Amino acid sequence: MTAFTFEAGGKEKDGAFSLRFTPCSREPAIWKEEIYTAAHSIAHKAKKPLWVCSSGGIDSEVACQAFYDQQIPFSVLTLEFEDGLNQHDIHYAAQWCRDRGVHQEIVPLNITSFISSGVAAYERYPAVHPFRYIQIRLMEHVEERGGYAVLCSGEQVYDVDRTKPVITRSDLFLPFSNGNAIPLEWCKDNSTAHEPYFHFSTPELCLSYLRQPLVDFVLNNPELLFRHWSNAYTFKRIVYQSVWTNLALRYKRDGYERIRPMIDASRNALREKFHEQYRECNISVPELERQLLRK
Repeated sequence: MTAFTFEAGGKEKDGAFSLRFTPCSREPAIWKEEIYTAAHSIAHKAKKPLWVCSSGGIDSEVACQAFYDQQIPFSVLTLEFEDGLNQHDIHYAAQWCRDRGVHQEIVPLNITSFISSGVAAYERYPAVHPFRYIQIRLMEHVEERGGYAVLCSGEQVYDVDRTKPVITRSDLFLPFSNGNAIPLEWCKDNSTAHEPYFHFSTPELCLSYLRQPLVDFVLNNPELLFRHWSNAYTFKRIVYQSVWTNLALRYKRDGYERIRPMIDASRNALREKFHEQYRECNISVPELERQLLRK
């Protein structure tokens, strides 16, 4: 039920890749209400026990809170990297589950081995970021449990060409690539269904985020924020915590600090391996709005 569709062309199309968002079928409510609606829509569609795959980050916590607030039964699945490499993150997920009595399974993963050699099992799907293969691994774990996986990806983190002398709203974009299609292609190839992009799960959810007053203000005044690349992540955290005021505070950018060198090395190797197959599809903010609103 992901809110975008994609087309990966063959040789006759020079391997072209395109991604488009489905238009909204109704006027969106406020973002928090659309988060709740998305949770209900996923639960209705799943027909299987729900497993929210939580890394412990704020995107995961918002998704978990949505199902919890709406009294939708679910369990939590969390990957634990060897040597405590993501302990700083998963303790947020573990604490959240303990405080609310939500069942959580913590599955060990030797992330060093997985990134260095385990991804080879999935390389029929050409990605330039190992996270795409981690998405598949999470869905495999949930599939083994007879469940429906909800992965909490799909946050709207905007990028821009910072060499421009003046940055306008039209210059901001969401970066996509054919790697975004990989978890959906894996589901199709395995005749199964999961939701790999909770925060892109409905077009109304996507548009309601754009219409958040704080988001809209910053997108209309991008010089205030987008000159430094890390500000986009800080801004996302501020937006989330302005709406979900009970989110645990996290004084960090993302959940990869301790494995960043390993991730970067893997990305470089994958980019070299798959560079001929890699395709990007950046969607500007005005184009995103047009796609979500078109009739």
